[in-house]
Amino acid sequence: MKKLILITLLTVGMLNLAFAATRDITTREHPWVMRSVAALGMGDAYYTKSDDKYAPFYNPAGLARIKKGKIDLMPITVGVNHNMVDFYSDFNDIDTDNTSQVAELLADRIGDLEHAEFTFYPGYTRKNFTIGIFAAAQVNAAPWNPATPELNVDLAADAGVVAGIAHGFFDDHLQAGISGRYQQRYSYQHSYDVQDIVAGELDDIKWEDLVENGWGVFFDIGMIYNIFTDGFWMPRVGLAVNNLGMNDMGDAKDLPWSLNFSAGISPHYGIITSDIILDIRDLTKNFDEDDDWGKRINFGAEVRLWERVALRGGIHQGWGTVGAGLDLWILDLNYAYYHEEIGSYAGQKKDTRHALEVVLGF
Repeated sequence: MKKLILITLLTVGMLNLAFAATRDITTREHPWVMRSVAALGMGDAYYTKSDDKYAPFYNPAGLARIKKGKIDLMPITVGVNHNMVDFYSDFNDIDTDNTSQVAELLADRIGDLEHAEFTFYPGYTRKNFTIGIFAAAQVNAAPWNPATPELNVDLAADAGVVAGIAHGFFDDHLQAGISGRYQQRYSYQHSYDVQDIVAGELDDIKWEDLVENGWGVFFDIGMIYNIFTDGFWMPRVGLAVNNLGMNDMGDAKDLPWSLNFSAGISPHYGIITSDIILDIRDLTKNFDEDDDWGKRINFGAEVRLWERVALRGGIHQGWGTVGAGLDLWILDLNYAYYHEEIGSYAGQKKDTRHALEVVLGF
């Protein structure tokens, strides 16, 4: 029973909780609420593309670039890092009633960050408009203290409603958009020692006693200026300001606002279309995790065939990414293999992750 509860806490439990930093989990990951798996495959460079329901979390002006409407009924994204996969496997193999086995497992993994995430984001999107509800959760866990090993678990979750509108001006040379969202944020921080796990104290956890929560009302505004609206390259630049509004997250951690710049081109020929994007995030360095420019630069490309098959690649915070997508009319699949920088500067300490998005809709 204890094994099931802890595995559930570190995996399925992410549906309700995730993302922050305890005193012993030293990740300096930049804050985010929702991210597109397609974007992650291309280095998370997306601010002058954003042509889907994720536009409100990047650049709402991208809603003006949407070509066809869509209703997502069952969209699920699951992501894990390599350490979490290994930890899950190792924990499943030990006897959780055996103190020495539990202690040895935690001691062997000191210094590792275990990470997983889950999102659920149904909604309706068409050209110039989107509306949806979202739930996003992350978990970071880290064994620490070699003398008496403990497992620190740090989780947070966001849930709310989001809507956005956009419009094109001057024959679509200028595209502008605005989005708003209400969200509730939950967080949870706790440290489990070996005796907690062996004694089964996890059985007595009452989530309502452990969860801190807060709320926020946010607005995002953005623009994309298309230098040319036809031709082979179609170059453009864009700006977006994210997370403007009111924070009352309390212990659940406030969201900082950010100013973001992007430039892109869209080479195309016949049935082959593409996007090549450069993003510079948080120009005013409001993210207090670091002040490194390298962590704020993303670059990526996507090549599509018949707008049904997509191959992606990029550089995210100094690390390479790859991805792929498949549009099967009522089923969309997107996969990304990427590295998140959890150190204080680009290239310091990567966390290797996988993300898979499965969407049923029409």
